[in-house]
Amino acid sequence: IEVAAQCNGELINFSRIARDVGVDTKTAQSYFQILEDTLLGYTLEPYHRSVRKRQSQAPKFYLFDGGVCRALSRTLNVPLNHGTYAFGRAFEHFVVTEALRRSDYLKNDFRFSYLRTKDGAEVDLVIERPGQATLLVEIKSADNVDPTDLRNLKALHRDTPGSEAVCLCREPLPRVLEDVKILPWQQGLDD
Repeated sequence: IEVAAQCNGELINFSRIARDVGVDTKTAQSYFQILEDTLLGYTLEPYHRSVRKRQSQAPKFYLFDGGVCRALSRTLNVPLNHGTYAFGRAFEHFVVTEALRRSDYLKNDFRFSYLRTKDGAEVDLVIERPGQATLLVEIKSADNVDPTDLRNLKALHRDTPGSEAVCLCREPLPRVLEDVKILPWQQGLDD
């Protein structure tokens, strides 16, 4: 479970994890499946319109709670300072987890995934909503989102027909920058 905490929010490379802990790949996969079955964690599959191609790429793993992740990583006593890499990761983890929880509570038939291209451009969360546009969600822990922070989101939005681009962040007021809605994270989750 400590290894799972180290993988939190990252692509899972089962072969590498298996080598590191001295088990075979199928055993490492089964350990992560146990974490999902016992509701201690969940995976985000990669986004692709083809189900077959989704299954051929690596999922991302998240523990069910950011505090548990920090405890397992032995970083509970390390302050999460705004503007640091650790703060950004924790904020992304919180927003992704909260989006999944709310969707489950509301019994939405949404499908959640992430999008990463071969050249490394990434969108943190893709939400497929039946009968509505697919949401491409970038999560930023910034108080003021810079247009350069949205470069990948804008490019992937142009390449994904029938999608909406949204950035959830810590800005106090909603705004639109070109074709991207920038929303305070609370409002974005409510919407």
